[in-house]
Amino acid sequence: MKKNKNILTEIKPNGIGVILINDPENKNAVSFEMNQEIISILLEYEKNKNVRVIILSAVGKIFCAGGNIKQMVAEGKALEPDKPIKIKNLPTHISDIRAITYLIRNIQKPVIGAINGPAVGSGVGLAAACDIRITNDKAKFAWVFAKRGILPDDGSLKLILDILGYAKTFQWSMTAATLSAIEAKDLGFVNEITTENNLMDRCYEIAEMIAVNVPPMTANNLKQSILHANQNNLSESMQYIYELQKINRETKDAQEALEAYKEKRKPKWQGK
Repeated sequence: MKKNKNILTEIKPNGIGVILINDPENKNAVSFEMNQEIISILLEYEKNKNVRVIILSAVGKIFCAGGNIKQMVAEGKALEPDKPIKIKNLPTHISDIRAITYLIRNIQKPVIGAINGPAVGSGVGLAAACDIRITNDKAKFAWVFAKRGILPDDGSLKLILDILGYAKTFQWSMTAATLSAIEAKDLGFVNEITTENNLMDRCYEIAEMIAVNVPPMTANNLKQSILHANQNNLSESMQYIYELQKINRETKDAQEALEAYKEKRKPKWQGK
C-alpha cells in the first residue's frame, strides 16, 4: 500500500481503489491535513479509469472519532482552518470535511464504506456519504453534534435525511444517541453487519460483483441516475435516464454484455 501521512491507499488489479484512514493513535480523528489527503485521492481515483469501485475504511479498531474534541475543548469552539481546503469550481462552503462527503456522494464511482469500528461525529458523516455501508458487529454510530452544542455541518444532515427520512433523522440528531451496529441496521442506516474478520472480504466481494458484472459507464451512469432520482420527481427521473440510455446502449460494453450472455462467459469490459 502507498503510505501518506494520514491515509493508506492501494489500487487492486480488479479495479478496486482502497482508502484507509491511518491515524489509530488519535482514534482516526479527522484533521485538516487528513482532509486534504482524502480529497486528493478521491479526485485521483475519479480520474483513474483503472479504478471501478472505491472502498473507504480505517486502520485499527475505530473507523473515525470525528473532530479533535481535545482541541475543541482547549479552544472553546468547533474547529475550522484558517484557509479552507477548497475544490476547484465548488463554493467555499463545500470545503474541508464537507468536500470529502460531497465528493464521496457525487463522484461517479460507487463507494463502499467498510465501517471497522465506532464512528463519531463527522465519522458518521463519512459513513453516511458512502453509497453502501457494511459494518462489523463492533461498530457504533455516535451522531453527537447537538450534544456538543454545534450543528452537523459536515453534510451529514442532508445525507442522513436522504437515507432515513424526516422522522428518524430528527430523532437521531436531536437525541444525539449512540447506535449499535444492530440498531443502525434496524434503523436503515447500515446495509449489512458482518464479523470483524470478514468485513474487508465482504466489501471486496461486493466491489468485485460491481466491477465484474457491470460495465464502467453503466455503473457510473446508474449512480448518477439514482442520485438524480432521489432529488427529482418521477417524470424528471425518467427523462434523465432516457437521455443517458441513448448513449449507454450504443457503447461497446453494452454490446459486450449481450455477447457474453449469449456465449455464457464473463464479459470483458473496455470502459467505452
